[in-house]
Amino acid sequence: MLINIIMKKQTCLILSCLLFLACGGGGGGGGSSESNAPPPAPQNVLLAAGNTQVSLVWTEAVGATSYNIYWSTAAGVRKNTGSKISNVTSIYYHTGLTNGTTMYYVVTATNQYGESSESKEVSATPSPLNPPLPPSDVATLAGDRKVIIRWTSREAGEAASPHNIYWSNNAGVTKENGTKISGAANPYTHTNLTNELPYYYIITGVNNYGEGFPSAEVSATPDQGNVPSAPTGIKAVAGNREALISWNAVDKAVTYNIYWSLSAGISSQNGTKLSNVKSPYNHTGLTQGSTYYYVITAVNGYGESADSDKISAVIPDSRKDVCIALGDSITAGGYLTSYDSSYVPLLSAKWKKTVINEAVNGAHTSYGALTIDEVLFQHNPRYITIYFGSNDLGFVDPNDTIRDLQYMIERAKNNGTIPVVATMGPFLNNWAWRQPYATELSRKIRQLAASQGVACADIEAALGGNSHYMIPDGMHPNDEGHKIIADTFYNALTR
Repeated sequence: MLINIIMKKQTCLILSCLLFLACGGGGGGGGSSESNAPPPAPQNVLLAAGNTQVSLVWTEAVGATSYNIYWSTAAGVRKNTGSKISNVTSIYYHTGLTNGTTMYYVVTATNQYGESSESKEVSATPSPLNPPLPPSDVATLAGDRKVIIRWTSREAGEAASPHNIYWSNNAGVTKENGTKISGAANPYTHTNLTNELPYYYIITGVNNYGEGFPSAEVSATPDQGNVPSAPTGIKAVAGNREALISWNAVDKAVTYNIYWSLSAGISSQNGTKLSNVKSPYNHTGLTQGSTYYYVITAVNGYGESADSDKISAVIPDSRKDVCIALGDSITAGGYLTSYDSSYVPLLSAKWKKTVINEAVNGAHTSYGALTIDEVLFQHNPRYITIYFGSNDLGFVDPNDTIRDLQYMIERAKNNGTIPVVATMGPFLNNWAWRQPYATELSRKIRQLAASQGVACADIEAALGGNSHYMIPDGMHPNDEGHKIIADTFYNALTR
């Protein structure tokens, strides 16, 4: 990589749009025809005021080797009356000034034969209410398909304040003809560039009082250097919830990154990254029936290559058109009622699909989280109902219950299985002490379903705390209650 700092002199054309500009047009004439004469006076002296400081820039004088600045707080400053700042270059920042005091300046050019006459006088008044002065020390660092731009803010305490960058592929970039990057942080990395094509930049500071002068122009040309080339020969072979990705070895590559997405617009900028992989790589745990898109990059100590060509893999859908019912004794059914009258067989009959009962009496939500992967692997169902939480109430932190329910939902979705989660039924009689916990948990379950984008079988709302739907123990539904629960799950599954 090459650090390329090109400090080009700003012209009156670039800066004439600013409110705090003072432009001098003469002061010394067109110079001498003698090669052993002093240089002509600098032309087009431009002055901008900031907070306790000003900046001066001028057009380079023919034959000049250095410049002097003379300043005063009174108008009419000359070489013999002003305070001298020797051996300066354009752009120059005069700091430590008093806000509200107008400053007057002239500039002279020097060489081995002497000093020119003064430029035309310019003036400006520093103020904290001015836009920022142009950043200084602007530099670029070119890399593979990128350029890093850094600068020094000229406003006290504003080194991290927003800056605007304007860029072009042609020299002479201005705010009017450049492409704007707003609110850039220092340093800023400009990415997705074309190697071997020059990029030109100017930078402006921004504060509550406006956008300031542009900086001097800098440029850089990105190049690949020793960064490896993009991988070729990309292949993807889909399998059962997996895809085998392979590619040709790349010269100079040490390792590789895979980026994947369910969107065809995949790139290394927006894909999910699989770091430090080798060919072939088996991407597992994929969703059945989904299309996965991939790009691959090669990596070594110099950087990361461009993206490979995009490939895709369609994961076969081997899900069975059945539903698994997870839960505790309410789902297991047959508690002081016949099993055939419980909600699982009623749901199966109403839906005309097989509903496999995997409930366990007395189970907590944590049990469902522990066994969800085994159930999904064994049955590979298209649907799953999740009705846990009754046995957690009053004994388990509801946030832990929600965490376990969320885990089950996410594992189902990762398998391509459609989950439905249920709220709590009523708790009456000897179990009435659980009702406040049930109400709170049901509220959290509704929020969870909404955040996960899944259906909620709102059993709390369906049963409405009505004792008519419960057996005498006050916790388990009777036949009529089971029928309502079956209808509620049916509506959620077929919504």
